[in-house]
Parts: sequence; structure tokens; C-alpha cells
Amino acid sequence: MKTLNYEINELFLIGSKLLNSKIESEIIIRDSLNITKEEFYLSLRNKIDYSDYENIIKKFNLRKSGYPLSYITNKKYFLDYEFIVNEGVFIPRFETEEIVYNFIKKFSKFKNSLDICCGTGVIGISLILNNLTDKCTFVDISDKAIYNTFLNLKKFNIDKNRYEIIKSDMFKNLKSKYDLIISNPPYIKILEYDNLPKDVKIEPKEALISGFDGLNHIKILINESKNFLNKGGILIFEFEKEQLKHFEDKLINFKIIQIIKTYSDNILGIMLEKL
Repeated sequence: MKTLNYEINELFLIGSKLLNSKIESEIIIRDSLNITKEEFYLSLRNKIDYSDYENIIKKFNLRKSGYPLSYITNKKYFLDYEFIVNEGVFIPRFETEEIVYNFIKKFSKFKNSLDICCGTGVIGISLILNNLTDKCTFVDISDKAIYNTFLNLKKFNIDKNRYEIIKSDMFKNLKSKYDLIISNPPYIKILEYDNLPKDVKIEPKEALISGFDGLNHIKILINESKNFLNKGGILIFEFEKEQLKHFEDKLINFKIIQIIKTYSDNILGIMLEKL
């Protein structure tokens, strides 16, 4: 195999300059060479094979063009777990991770949970892995999301008795009641779509946009959850800060437990208890 005079360190510097990000350069190299963070720093002086060099440079250029990093590596860390992320599926966000982390700290265990608009399944699977729910039902309208969730359930060897996957437009194909409903629904306004970053617009539009005011899915969550939650059940979802005043008056069947702030001041989570 042809070996270049390039050291991994030199390639790292090329990527850091090209992407204006040392972290993304490191992630792409580590993923391409299938090495850990520790192995990366221990092998910075190692020479690199020509085929690996070409592959990594190609990924650098792909990322520079605006292609999402998680689609390049097909992975995303969420609560320290490495999840599979396939192209065409919504990429989990740090704000969602913060909301779920705060939720896990606050509650003990639920018998039956629903992760609706599940995407890659990171929320529900994290609840199972942290033993916060006996069973979780995963729901999404996207075939790609359903398949991605299935792959992640298999990756973590989740017992079949602990999950169910249903393709559904929100609650339409559901019949059961739950102790917990949790969701990161689409909540971006249609008119805001054109101003989104290039890499975000590569993600599925239907996982981002929710009508003129961004509230279509949130209104469905609030209106339908009262029919699918057991008494005292918990509803949690993510939203933009300015949207609260537009749906707060619809929470007549719920008691607000907590508004969760995130690293991004504009993104919040809300915990509600069904009365």
C-alpha cells in the first residue's frame, strides 16, 4: 500500500485550516482511520496511507461544502452514547440532549413511554439505557427515521420486549396510553426556512418545518397528549422561547412542572403533568 510523507499531524492541520475547526478536523480523521481520541494523539507523527489521505481530504471538502458532519461520519454522540445517523434523518441537537439530561435527573422510572417524532431514536433509547422506562414506543412518519431508529435499537442490543416501532403521522396510528410522552417536534416557521444554515437545510425539511407559525406539531402534541397520557402522566417537548406565549393558553389540561433552559438561549424544553 502506497504511503505518503504526510504525517497525521500535517493532515490534521490541513483540515483545521480548511474547516476553520480543529474539532471537526480531528473527528473526520478519527472516524476515517477508526481510531479513538487517545490513539489519535498518540499517532500524530505516524505516516498516512495514500488511500486514507484521499478519503480524508474528500471528507474535508464535503464538510467545507456545507454537508453535515454527522452525515459524513454517520454518527452523533448523545448523552455519551454513540448513535448511528443516516442521511435523510434529523440530526440530534445539543439542546435536546440538555433537555433529556435535565429530565433524567428529575424523574425515576416510567412503565410505558412514547418518543414521538423520534428521528434517530436517541431520546427514547437514552431513556431505556438509563433505565428510566420499562418500555418505549417510537413513532415517526418517515421511513428513513423508522429504519434509523431500528438500527440504533439493534446497536445497543435493546430487548424486543422493551420497545415498539410504529410508522404514524403523529398520533393517528396509536391506540395505547402512556405514562410519558416526549418529543423534539418540528417547530420552525415556513418563512424562516430560507435563512437556515446550509447544512441544516440538507436535513429533511419535514423534520424542521411546522406550518406558518411553527406550531402545527406542538398544537397536536398538546391537544392529543391529553387523550394518550394516563392521569398524572408527563409530557415533555422542545420549542423556541418566543412560541410559549402562543401555546401557553392551551395547557388547560396540564400543570407546568418546569421550563428547561438550554445552552442556546432561544431553545427551551417544557415539562407538563396531565391533570
